[in-house]
Amino acid sequence: MIALRLFFRSWYGNVLILMLLAATSSFLITFYTTALSVPWSITLEKHLMIFLFSFVLMFFGIFLISYITYRLDSNRYLRQHELLRYMIQFILLVLLMGAVALRVVYIVYLTFFRVDLQKSEYFERDYVVVLFCLIMVQVYFAIRKNRKLSAFALKRSKVLYKWVSLRDEVINEMGANKVLLLQEIQDLHIQHDNLQRLHEIQLDELRAEQDKQIILYVTERDELHMEQENQALLHKNQLVELRAEQDKQIILYVTEREELYREQENQALLHKNQLVELRDEQEKQTAFYVTELDDLRARKQRLRSNHELWTEDEMRLKICMQELLDEILVIIGAENEWVRIAQIAYFHLKEGSSRFKLVDVQLLDGREGKVDMESLAKIEKRWPNLLFRAGRGHLIMHLAVREIVKEGDVYSIELYGARKERLKVQHDVYNKLVKLGDEWARLIPESQ
Repeated sequence: MIALRLFFRSWYGNVLILMLLAATSSFLITFYTTALSVPWSITLEKHLMIFLFSFVLMFFGIFLISYITYRLDSNRYLRQHELLRYMIQFILLVLLMGAVALRVVYIVYLTFFRVDLQKSEYFERDYVVVLFCLIMVQVYFAIRKNRKLSAFALKRSKVLYKWVSLRDEVINEMGANKVLLLQEIQDLHIQHDNLQRLHEIQLDELRAEQDKQIILYVTERDELHMEQENQALLHKNQLVELRAEQDKQIILYVTEREELYREQENQALLHKNQLVELRDEQEKQTAFYVTELDDLRARKQRLRSNHELWTEDEMRLKICMQELLDEILVIIGAENEWVRIAQIAYFHLKEGSSRFKLVDVQLLDGREGKVDMESLAKIEKRWPNLLFRAGRGHLIMHLAVREIVKEGDVYSIELYGARKERLKVQHDVYNKLVKLGDEWARLIPESQ
């Protein structure tokens, strides 16, 4: 934590500079690695989203570069061994960080955008720009460090020059004023001797006055001691009389207090018996009310859970019915035809379809076509209750499933339609379909 605080206080941790470097690198990576012109590329929503995503990744990368560079520059041993310092920086921030950045970008694009960078020109074009930006950021920190050191050395030389000039002036002034100082010292010695003689005379007078005051103080003190002894004797007699009176009052108070304690004990015993009887009655009533309240809470909880379950089932049925009424424009051959979603068997991707942003569709009547949508993820998001995934390449309609088949360790589904096509599915998809079938079997009789 202390190292991070020092880092953010230094010029290495300037957040505005880090954000500017990240924005510049993201701009180069996004808009200068496409076949389109820069003004046209800026207007595309997809490129703007890639720019924002690249900005976040580059900001974290540049933050790591600045922090590691700061730690290397602040190490005293590495400042004395420049070659070792730059070898460590090359291994950490070029080789290792380049490999990590390549792996992170590959996983992110494959997870969020469904894009396999190994099948594109990313390694020959975009990755070269990313690595170039990471190296140029390190070059920027090296150049700025040298400029800071040069400015500090120049400022230090100016301060030393001013200090030397001021010292010379002080030495010259001291030489000129040395004679005057000697004369003033002699005058001060003479004045000191005169003052010392005057002080001795005043001390003798003060001692004689103090002797007179001491004699007067001793006589007054003796008179005061005699008066205090008389007062002490009188006070002692008064204390003896007062103690006798207090003893009489204490005896009377003790007897009255014992009588009062006896009366309070009798009242406390009577009150305790009454409290025991009242507490037993309250415990009986409390036990009765607690059992009744627990019974009411249990009934209320059962009613609430049944009502929530019924509401969820009703909402699911309404959403499924609304999605079944949707229509989609399907390209069949050279013609466009509006097809209800219930007439579709499944969506899938063929080779080359992703380049034209088209998704292939198989109808229940055996015809094949294409849909003008970018990916299977958008189709699944539009009809989440009617479609399910069967691997990465198929998006199957629930209503098109005729039978779920298990043959040993092989799981497959048979579809309705002219072909009666059979598709293999994974084990988790098979379990999900079986569970969904049980839920629908439970819901249909209740709705009827």
